[in-house]
Amino acid sequence: MVLSALTDGTAGARPGPGHVTSSASTSPSAAPSSASVQAAYGFLDLMMDNFATGSTLRLVQSFTVGVLGQQNFTDSETYDDALIIDAYLAEGTEDALARAKVVGDSLLYVQAHDPKHDGRIREAYAPKPLTSPSQMKVADKTVSDLS
Repeated sequence: MVLSALTDGTAGARPGPGHVTSSASTSPSAAPSSASVQAAYGFLDLMMDNFATGSTLRLVQSFTVGVLGQQNFTDSETYDDALIIDAYLAEGTEDALARAKVVGDSLLYVQAHDPKHDGRIREAYAPKPLTSPSQMKVADKTVSDLS
């Protein structure tokens, strides 16, 4: 829900050079406040920096609370990483673009270092720093033998 507000052009706060406004009519009461958008980007920054900071390649943990959080589900879902890239691109600031690049480069890294070497990107990965191929942990529940 937070990411949809950030990526659909209704986000309004912290707009950078890449900010696109929506041509759809939105009632003022439905638009997120500047403070809520600031808080949403702050949350994304916090989650992205949970295991590493700066230009260190890493993917972002998808869940920390709720049922999945209670079950210690710590994976970084690839779809969620794509949404994070979209959100940072929509923000458009220098820092946001650098963050989008780190996550995008991390997806390219896991693709290049997949055990099957066939160009795939898995459903999920452990959100740990990607400092070497041996540190990459595939967390794809759809396959049991990395096939």
